[in-house]
Amino acid sequence: MQYFYVKEIENDYEHLFEYKGNEKIKVDDVVVIPNFQDLPVTAFVTKIVGKYQAHTSKYEREEIIDIVNIKEWNAKRLKEIDNKVMLEKMQSKISEIKMLEQLEKYAGKDPEMLELLNEYKGQGSIYTETEDDLPFE
Repeated sequence: MQYFYVKEIENDYEHLFEYKGNEKIKVDDVVVIPNFQDLPVTAFVTKIVGKYQAHTSKYEREEIIDIVNIKEWNAKRLKEIDNKVMLEKMQSKISEIKMLEQLEKYAGKDPEMLELLNEYKGQGSIYTETEDDLPFE
């Protein structure tokens, strides 16, 4: 038997629970517990306690309803976040390349713009210049 404290997600209510099953409970696992009206609510495991501490606690132990496995859902959510970050980086890079192409066009017409463009490129932008990128020779 495992003993642990859980905190309800919606109202921060914390209470002592027990689990008689075979799965190993860890901190931050999501479990379903009964609330005051005996309705099922979700909660996070906050602290694992030993048998002695559970039996001498001022709180009465209750049994959880079930364990919720959110590993696949969480992995999918993290993948979606990574994809959004990657898309934003690519869009930023495209915007910078388009801007530099336009500035190079104007730099061929105006020496002051060419000087400003060279200064911008020298400040370590993410743009890297190659011989083919030179505005004119």
